[in-house]
Amino acid sequence: MTKQSASQTPAASPIGRILSSGAAEFLFGCAGAQSSPLRLGAFVQAETEQACAIGVVADIRVVDDAFARQLVAGDAKPDYIQEQRDRRLTPVEVRALHAGYILHGGDVFHRLPPQPPSALEAVYACDAERLRAFLRDVRGGWNFSFLSILIAAGVSNEVLAECVWQAAAAQPADPAGRFRQEAARVLTRLLSVDLQRLYSLLPQLAG
Repeated sequence: MTKQSASQTPAASPIGRILSSGAAEFLFGCAGAQSSPLRLGAFVQAETEQACAIGVVADIRVVDDAFARQLVAGDAKPDYIQEQRDRRLTPVEVRALHAGYILHGGDVFHRLPPQPPSALEAVYACDAERLRAFLRDVRGGWNFSFLSILIAAGVSNEVLAECVWQAAAAQPADPAGRFRQEAARVLTRLLSVDLQRLYSLLPQLAG
């Protein structure tokens, strides 16, 4: 647990809204245009009654679309398909795994939130300041406890590597890649019983 500034809604526009949520993950929907800042491993946040839940994007899926099925079944010209892509709001579903939460009083926890976000709650991309606050260890350095939560939730190596890279990019000055080196050491300990997985993951963290 660390103590940071109080939780507050970001000034940026929401990227989506909660469709469903549970103890370990939440699903949110957004239009294709809104999903542009999203990628696997991205950190997102959503408010609950007591806290701001922090999640990591584990899957992005284009929802089954009846109109798209008609285009596929027909013989639409490429220009018409491109026009529909540009004009239509393609529905996208995003699955995020809980990584921790920040109480409204400011305390940071790397554990499952006491309650999941409610349906239709706005979801925002975590900015660099919020991400640094979430990862900062009160004793100095960084807190990597969220990695054990993601591993317990069955996250893939690709998502683990991406979230480490994105978290490293949020650090103000880390030219030697020290954040990724520390993350690699933590993951080596966490995955010591699964060496095959570890040996597959570590090269993805190298610069």
